[in-house]
Amino acid sequence: MANTEQRLTEVEGLLAELSEVLEGQTRLVGQLADTVQRGHWDPDVPEDLDAWVTELTSTYYLGDDLAGWTSNSAIVEELKALRVLHRSMVGPKAAASTGVQFHDALARVIDRLPSHKQRRTRETH
Repeated sequence: MANTEQRLTEVEGLLAELSEVLEGQTRLVGQLADTVQRGHWDPDVPEDLDAWVTELTSTYYLGDDLAGWTSNSAIVEELKALRVLHRSMVGPKAAASTGVQFHDALARVIDRLPSHKQRRTRETH
């Protein structure tokens, strides 16, 4: 009898964990559905990338550097990776050095922009 009660308690614990996971997944599916309904969903570009790049452009005076970035897949990929690093700068698990890493990465991305633009120009002409 005690063994059965112990197993029942374990099963109840597992069910509670599963319920939490399913609630989280349900929230994510709901958010995705809302995004798709608004017509802003592109599986290759995070929904907030455009807004983030606008803020980045304004903060770091990158208007000329990032002009036409949405039409250059290499630059889009650079910015997506940079956005992931930027997101890791916040929250309780963020390392103190993440800000410096972000700015180092930003400088490297800015340095690579001209070559991405040149390759794109050669490919399209």
